Amino acid sequence: MGDQYIERLKRESDLQLPNITKVLFSFWKQHIQLLKLIHEQGLLHLLLKSLNKQLPTIYDYFKGSSNEYGTDEKTRYALAFSAGGFWNMMVIWLEDGASMTPKDLSEIVEDSIRVNGLSVK
Repeated sequence: MGDQYIERLKRESDLQLPNITKVLFSFWKQHIQLLKLIHEQGLLHLLLKSLNKQLPTIYDYFKGSSNEYGTDEKTRYALAFSAGGFWNMMVIWLEDGASMTPKDLSEIVEDSIRVNGLSVK
């Protein structure tokens, strides 16, 4: 599944967080039944563990050697921080019946960035 998500990201020209949110939740929406089953069985943490292993590779693919965090260790922590936010959104989304659209979730991320005084870029 990770490879499918990466292939979808490769087709995107906008890799800002709001659009990544839309892509991510569109991907999960397509796999909602599997995701619900994994969650119901209490195995969601295994997906997070796999995601955390894949994130540095995904980051390297899209950012190349421009390690914006300075070291591989800092990059790993920064990616885990970002993944945690998305992960918690996904869990709430699942528990709420996955009724919000990927666009709605993207707008929440954009609002969160704005409200917290962060830059989208």
